[in-house]
Amino acid sequence: MQLSFPNYEPRFRQKETAKEIWDPFRKKWVAFTPEEWVRQNMLHFLVHRCQVPPALVAIEKSLKIGPLTKRADILVYKEDAVWMLVECKAQNIGLDQDTLQQILAYHTVRQAKYLVISNGTQTFCFSTLDGQWQAQEEMPVYA
Repeated sequence: MQLSFPNYEPRFRQKETAKEIWDPFRKKWVAFTPEEWVRQNMLHFLVHRCQVPPALVAIEKSLKIGPLTKRADILVYKEDAVWMLVECKAQNIGLDQDTLQQILAYHTVRQAKYLVISNGTQTFCFSTLDGQWQAQEEMPVYA
């Protein structure tokens, strides 16, 4: 599916070595990378179009997968459980089997009803029903 990200005016600043973008969710300046651009747009989409309460969003949450520590881009909570896991990639990175395997690995640690992968150009959303994953035509509304 293709998402139409809501318009917003991000705040930028230039540091000595890199450009930074203000993350209103984490309330701090972060490096402005192609992946961060997708993450910020996805966060705004989730809040403004999917009606996700900002207080129920975690960003770059550490997950222990066997001996490895990984970071999930976005976790959305509902009723004290993870409702949605989102993995963001830069626009020039294709969404392939590796990306799907990455989010499925995160799902083994933090079970979620919805899994989303996006590079800002393409987005795929999957939901689980009776243990089976199904592609969704649209992003779910939180309510």
